[in-house]
Amino acid sequence: MEFFVTRGASITQYKTTICINSVEALKVLEDKVLARFFSDKSPPI
Repeated sequence: MEFFVTRGASITQYKTTICINSVEALKVLEDKVLARFFSDKSPPI
């Protein structure tokens, strides 16, 4: 959110994105990752 607000987005209108096309924003998110977890188990139906 800070990334987009510093570039002119309105704080009251900001919505969490589902898909990110901005390479810069993706780098910010990747830099904040502490751990990654994956599961081969399928979720319940």
